[in-house]
Amino acid sequence: MKTHLPKFFQLVFLLAFLFNIGCKDKKPQETESSDEPLEQEINYDSLNTDMANLNLEQGGANIFLEIKNPDALFKSNDPSIIQAGNPNLAYIGMNSQGKPGDERGTKPDTTAKEFASKVYLDKTVVWILKPKRRDGYKMDFQEVDFGEGKNPDNGNQPCNAFVPMRESVKTTGSNRGAIVAKVKKDSTLKGCTQSYGIIFSIENQSGEKRYFALDPWMIVR
Repeated sequence: MKTHLPKFFQLVFLLAFLFNIGCKDKKPQETESSDEPLEQEINYDSLNTDMANLNLEQGGANIFLEIKNPDALFKSNDPSIIQAGNPNLAYIGMNSQGKPGDERGTKPDTTAKEFASKVYLDKTVVWILKPKRRDGYKMDFQEVDFGEGKNPDNGNQPCNAFVPMRESVKTTGSNRGAIVAKVKKDSTLKGCTQSYGIIFSIENQSGEKRYFALDPWMIVR
């Protein structure tokens, strides 16, 4: 399902999702029109940071995809699907936030397939694209695709941690760089280990776009 919201109301929508209550209308601030995309992107970075902090306060989990060197990644000759041992991993990092002691991060010699974030029953998960630098590139999530999980704490029964039980969560450009989903309130899901795919894009100043994919894991607590 695709949605498109004006940028002024992005944070309002996401806050409503986190709190599960209505939000009062917020009057957008007057801004001067600008042809500089970087200024607009920085505003999104600030909104996403605020959203991540609020999600932590509510007991949720944040998963960050850090693009360390978008120029080198975009110009690389490697396949767009980032696989184990692919040198593109030197340009990308992942880390997650949650309850104390549950923080995780990748290292240069590890792969996304080895990275598992801890998420929590009946709580929100927020994926945020967090470039260390932009180098004139636009970066955005395209979607998160959930694979079928297994629960070793429940006889390796199949499991799907998210509500509704959909195969993917998609976003619609505009360099928002954030995707939100919620873990189901089901105690039988504790221990569920679920794979998923992150698809993101990098676009240069000429409008050329490349797509990349990662395949990490989540563990439900």
